[in-house]
Amino acid sequence: MYAFSVDADILVKYNLRKGLELSNGDWEELQEQNDLQKGYGMALHFLSYRMRTKKRNS
Repeated sequence: MYAFSVDADILVKYNLRKGLELSNGDWEELQEQNDLQKGYGMALHFLSYRMRTKKRNS
């Protein structure tokens, strides 16, 4: 049964594997940590862009 996807770092950190049963508390913690990891990844992606300026027409 598919419940949710997690980042690879979360899989390693929590030693997750197929067939592992989680309590409600564990499941909520994993979701919270995964949301934080996704936010971190999005922030890094945003910061990877260089700043750009617009040319003004005088």
